[in-house]
Amino acid sequence: MMIFRRGRVTVPQSDQKPKRAVFGLLFALALLLVLLAFAGRFLSDLSSQIAVSDAADVVSAEVNRVIARVMAQEEFAHAGFVRFEKNEQGQITAVSSDMGRINALSAEILEQVVGAAENRTLTVRIPAGNLTGVSLLMGRGPLVPVEILMLTSSRVGFDNSIISAGMCM
Repeated sequence: MMIFRRGRVTVPQSDQKPKRAVFGLLFALALLLVLLAFAGRFLSDLSSQIAVSDAADVVSAEVNRVIARVMAQEEFAHAGFVRFEKNEQGQITAVSSDMGRINALSAEILEQVVGAAENRTLTVRIPAGNLTGVSLLMGRGPLVPVEILMLTSSRVGFDNSIISAGMCM
């Protein structure tokens, strides 16, 4: 219903309320979409950080197990990576590394590490509360499974250095 007054058209208030409600609803929906976009980006970054951290822990533990297993093998179990040369008085005159033995050790470690971590899938379960970013919800909620395919690049390196140390007498 329209009312004409001196050249102007006015709409009674009863017709304006539904328009305000629709506008308010559209504004709330747009605000919700913006918040969801920001939350999605935050959750993606957070879940990636958690997954990478867990994968790094798994790989470190596996590398340590491989090194312990290789060092326990008979061919590497005993010392012999470094040789000391002494003069007639028994003083050390030279220190040399057995590079052949060190290279054999590094090749064995590298082979086993690559074999242990190659194309391995890791499933991490993250509580839903952790994904919200709210500290009160951390560790709470249902577990959300995140699958990680570990792609590794391995390198073995040994460092040789001599450090002088004094003796107190």
